[in-house]
Amino acid sequence: METKWLDREQIDRDIPSVPFAELNFDQDIGVYCHQGEPFTGVCSQRYPDGKLQSIIHNVLGTSSGVTAAWYPNGQIMLYSEMHADELHGMYIEWAKDGTKTTEQRYRRGNLITE
Repeated sequence: METKWLDREQIDRDIPSVPFAELNFDQDIGVYCHQGEPFTGVCSQRYPDGKLQSIIHNVLGTSSGVTAAWYPNGQIMLYSEMHADELHGMYIEWAKDGTKTTEQRYRRGNLITE
């Protein structure tokens, strides 16, 4: 995991994103769309105060790439690597105080190391 994912302000500044609320789930094809097309890019959610809450990388409407979420205080909460809506790579969780609580590695949705 690159350490840049720990820094919410850097991610918010450096990675352009589309608000998650602007995406629509197309049940016919099973993917998230933006402006009628399967979405490729980064979507984000924000806390009521405007601070970044989470980001999800998408490829053709599926979670593919890094997903990250932060607590309201800016502390990293979750980091995961996805491919086609399945965990594929690292999955890490932290407590609000910054203590790492979970670190796992996945391949195609299956846990391979803990």
